[in-house]
Amino acid sequence: QDRISGYHMEALAIKAFTNYRGPYDLRSMLGHFCNASATAVLHPIDDLTKQSKYVDEYMGKANSRQRQRAARHFKTMAQRLNACKSASHVAALFR
Repeated sequence: QDRISGYHMEALAIKAFTNYRGPYDLRSMLGHFCNASATAVLHPIDDLTKQSKYVDEYMGKANSRQRQRAARHFKTMAQRLNACKSASHVAALFR
């Protein structure tokens, strides 16, 4: 699987924003999510619902190639967000 599942994204978001104290604008929050997720995605996340051991079992063990590739994508997105000079530049990332 080349894409992160929606359930996995939710778990990453919960992990990223549990103690978030930064600004509440799109660029800041999305940047925080991408930076936090670049680290968090490298390790399995416990499935709190207990439907499985981890929400991201499909990505393999900690630091697997798939996890490292996902981390690089999150870092790239964070860099792109940091390079944006305006809200329209941020919006353009999603077109």
